[in-house]
Amino acid sequence: MVLFFSLAMVMQRGENSVVLRALGMVGMIPVLAFGVFLGLMWSVRNEDRHALDVGELERPRVWRFAVAEWSIFFAFILWILVIAVVIQ
Repeated sequence: MVLFFSLAMVMQRGENSVVLRALGMVGMIPVLAFGVFLGLMWSVRNEDRHALDVGELERPRVWRFAVAEWSIFFAFILWILVIAVVIQ
């Protein structure tokens, strides 16, 4: 959704654009966050894990997957906020 909405903003035709074309570039921040998260998921796809087995699990101080998930959330909120402020 973010990608298509951003592409629609960038690819507007004519002089009288509905929204600024630069707002389409702000939409690349959530797309990049989604890509980082999917890249992390792709990197561990072949590991044999038992999801509920926590016997030998050592929790890292900073969990990359949690940081990636929260970055998606904050990037999406930032995108909505920037569009709302500019359109206002």
